[in-house]
Amino acid sequence: MVSSGFRINRISLVFFLTLHSLVSSSPSVLAADKIGHDLSQVLSWLPPDTETIAVCSDFEIPSPATDEEEILIDLARLFRTFVTGFMAQEGDPRFNSLYGMRAKHAVFGARGFQDPKGFGLSLYEGAHVTCFETDMTPDRDNLFDEMAKDASRTIQIGGTQVFNYEMTLERDTWTYWVAWPKPHFLIIATNKDYLSQLLDRMNSEDRLDTLLPSLPEREYIDLESPIWAVRHYSKSNVEKDSTSPFAKERGGEDMVDSGAIGFVINLPKSQELEVQAIYLSKETGWINRIKEWLPGDLFETQPKFEQSSDGGVHVLKTSLEPIKDPGDYQIISHFLLWQIGLGVHL
Repeated sequence: MVSSGFRINRISLVFFLTLHSLVSSSPSVLAADKIGHDLSQVLSWLPPDTETIAVCSDFEIPSPATDEEEILIDLARLFRTFVTGFMAQEGDPRFNSLYGMRAKHAVFGARGFQDPKGFGLSLYEGAHVTCFETDMTPDRDNLFDEMAKDASRTIQIGGTQVFNYEMTLERDTWTYWVAWPKPHFLIIATNKDYLSQLLDRMNSEDRLDTLLPSLPEREYIDLESPIWAVRHYSKSNVEKDSTSPFAKERGGEDMVDSGAIGFVINLPKSQELEVQAIYLSKETGWINRIKEWLPGDLFETQPKFEQSSDGGVHVLKTSLEPIKDPGDYQIISHFLLWQIGLGVHL
C-alpha cells in the first residue's frame, strides 16, 4: 500500500532533497582509525547486498517516551530509536535494564524493503547492532532468562543462542531474532538469513572489508557526525517498495528516477546546526524537476540548494537550518526515514 496515495508520495519525492548539504571527505576517512575499530568491525559484518546503513555514535540508549512533547522536535533521538532497534521503539519491558546505558555505536543494516499490507512502517530484512561501552554480561544473563520464558523458539546460529519472536503490527507479522554474540554486542534482527550472514561474517577469521569504500556515496558521508545514514538504491525489490525512486507506485512515470544512485544523511552534533543530506542521480533533468516542484510556503525555514555534476553524476546538495516548527519536523522526519527505506505508511 502506498503511503497516503499520490499526495504523500509527491511530498516525499518533491522533497527528495529538502535537506541536503555536501560534506566532503576523501576515501581515506573510511579507514578504521577514522571511524574507530569497533564501528569498522561491525560495518564489516553487514552482508554485501545491504542497501541501507545508518550509524549512531556515543549516546545513551533512549528510553520509551512518556510525553509526546519530549521528542516532538528531536531528530537525533528519533534516529537512535530506529537504529538501536525495537528495544527502544516498542518499549519492550524486557529491555528496561538497558535504557540509559551508554553505547559506543549502533549500526542498522537493511535490504529488501517492502510496503506493509496496510498502515505502518516498511518491512525490511535487516539487523540492529548495538555496541555498548561496558561488558553487559550480567544484563545479558538477566535478559536471556526473561526471553526464554516467552520466545517462540530458541535456536543456535553459528554457535550463538538466538531467541525468536513474532509480533503483529497492524496487518503485518514482524519476526524478531535477538542475539548477544559478544559481551558488548546486542543484535536485534528482522530476518533469519540476514542474521545468519551477519554472524558468519562476525565469526570469520578472514579480514573483511566494509561496504563503504565501494559506494559512490562514500565521499559525502561525514563519518565524524554522531548520526549518519546512506542508502545505495537497489532495483532488486522495486515492485514491493514504494520508497524506492525506481518504483512507479510513487505516483506514475514522472515520479520515477531511473538514474537514482543514492542518498546520504548527516545529522549535526547539535540541534542548533543544519541538517545535511545529499542525493545522487544520473538524471539532471529529474533533479531540476524536484526543485521546481518544491512549494515556497511548505517550510517555515526555506532550504538552500546547491547543484553540481561530476563524471556524469549529478548531486543535489541542500542544507536546512535548525528545525523549530512542529509541522516542519513531522514532514522532514517522515521524509528522511522514507528515503532510507523506512517509510511510514499512513
